[in-house]
Amino acid sequence: MLIVDLWRRMEGAYFCISTKSSSGQWKDHYFARDELHLVKQFLKDNADKDLYWCPHGLKKKSRKEDSAVPPKLLWADLDEADPRHMRPKPTIAIESSPGRYVGIWLIDKPMTKELNRALTYHVGADKSGWDFGQVLRIPGTINYKYPSHPKTKTMWDDLPAFTSARISETIRASMKSTAKNDPSTINASEVFQQYSNKFPVWLRRELVSKEAPKSGKRSEMIWKMEHALLEAGCNEDECFVLIKASRWNKFRGRHNEDEQLRRELDKIIEQRFDTSVESSIESPAKSYKFLAHSIDEAEEKNIDWIWHGRLARGELTIVEGDPGLGKSYFVQMVCKHLCDGEALPDMRPDERVDPCKVAYFDIENDEGAVTKPRLVDNGLRNRKNFFQEEFPFSIDDPDALEAVEEAIAELRPAVVAFDTMNNYIGSADIHKSSEAQQSMMWFRNIGRRYNCAVIVLRHLTKGGKEKALYRGQGSIAFSGAARIVMTVGIHPENTEDRVVAVTKMNLAKLPRSVTFRILGLPDKGKKRDRSRFEWGDVVDYTADDILSVTHTSGKNKEKDEAGEFLKDVLGDGAVEAKKVETMAERRSISKRTLQRAAETLGVIKSRKGFGAKSTTWWELPDEQQSDG
Repeated sequence: MLIVDLWRRMEGAYFCISTKSSSGQWKDHYFARDELHLVKQFLKDNADKDLYWCPHGLKKKSRKEDSAVPPKLLWADLDEADPRHMRPKPTIAIESSPGRYVGIWLIDKPMTKELNRALTYHVGADKSGWDFGQVLRIPGTINYKYPSHPKTKTMWDDLPAFTSARISETIRASMKSTAKNDPSTINASEVFQQYSNKFPVWLRRELVSKEAPKSGKRSEMIWKMEHALLEAGCNEDECFVLIKASRWNKFRGRHNEDEQLRRELDKIIEQRFDTSVESSIESPAKSYKFLAHSIDEAEEKNIDWIWHGRLARGELTIVEGDPGLGKSYFVQMVCKHLCDGEALPDMRPDERVDPCKVAYFDIENDEGAVTKPRLVDNGLRNRKNFFQEEFPFSIDDPDALEAVEEAIAELRPAVVAFDTMNNYIGSADIHKSSEAQQSMMWFRNIGRRYNCAVIVLRHLTKGGKEKALYRGQGSIAFSGAARIVMTVGIHPENTEDRVVAVTKMNLAKLPRSVTFRILGLPDKGKKRDRSRFEWGDVVDYTADDILSVTHTSGKNKEKDEAGEFLKDVLGDGAVEAKKVETMAERRSISKRTLQRAAETLGVIKSRKGFGAKSTTWWELPDEQQSDG
């Protein structure tokens, strides 16, 4: 057996096989060196589970890094990087599922983390899978992640072993330009366009900024930027032209400017792949070449659905509806099911849900007062899988975006939700197509970069005549940027129920609509509103059907809703008028409707301050004030 044969060549007192059951339960099993003959029977006894092996020996029964014994091999979870087309080809290649692979390179001496990380980046493998403690699928076992239950199989195991020096040299050589290009023929702007999606936020900012940098930080920043450029896949010449064009080029204007920059870059390339000593420097990805292959060579890919027709990894879904209809509640309950690994309505019989993590960005609903009680009342079991972030930020703030992306990269959630859109898009004019597209690009890229489904919640406009696709707040470009748009509305036959219809779908046939209702629960002395979410039938109503019901009550209903909003906002005292108007806009309440409601309630308007610095404040009359 392949894994036993490999283990017998390695140092270590123990070896690990991990199992994952259909319910998502994970367990590590350890075999002493004299127990390796038991592995074959163990795999037979656990054939109904996903099976993984740790590709190195252990000092004790623990997969933590301090227990690892470096093996004479390197490994990489290749994902979709095909081992048949890479250099160096792995000694052993495994297909973990159709179109996804694992590579193992036998070497002459114990591996280092730095070399394994460098190889992982070089071949374009999963960047989180190079460190000690990782597990890989066992050849010959079933992959239950997919409905078809494909078998993990060995593609080959007979290619020669390598020396560590040869691996290192191959990686180093790939960073050099394949031809001796004249740097003056390479356009820095074109290079930036080619790689910008692979650059971290801070690097994009530094490359395009024209502000004079602090002189004392030039060397440190050049060092940091060059490492990041190499990691993103830039070759030596591309790194050179980008650094030369940036504000951080400390050699600009010198007679030997090019020579100095080249010397700095060469030092970094040598440092990154010096395998004789341990290094903490990041390793590069392979460089990219446009139009390198025809469509004939492309591997067909399946959409990685989380909830077929509604949520897919790497794609953006918009969920929209009027305030008060339960769209936030709906999304939270979808996330609750995913956290617990529970099936969602209208899922296919062969679809399987594994418990996963969710990142929910929401600055309006307090996690302790609203979100957690709601989830607990509805039976959330895996509470450690749900992460709510209340700290405000906008896509105008590059530092905040970098911090958010770092957190998502570390958490690795299956779903990331933003409730609601207007809270995060900053100064973008939502009615301008170009600004709408640009603001949605960041949300869409989150899904692609971190292989998660992204949900953005959006309010509807108050108009009642347009088709559902045009009813979302702001430009139609928002809907254009999303693969999927879902609309929450009122059931045409039972106004107590809600319907969620897919309005737009670019990836598959439109699915049927799902229904739900929200039921009140006794508070049991907890002094808070309690509720229970209940799924209903699968129906054939369209988004146009449900929106025609939602708005039949006309302007009086709109004014009543605006009045209730004002009572909530002004119930504890005076609030600045601009803040009230901003909050109303986020809830799709027009200024005219807000003014009509204010007049009906007798809102008192007063000014504070003098001249240009004066502000208008709104306050309810005494009889309307909250009694606490």
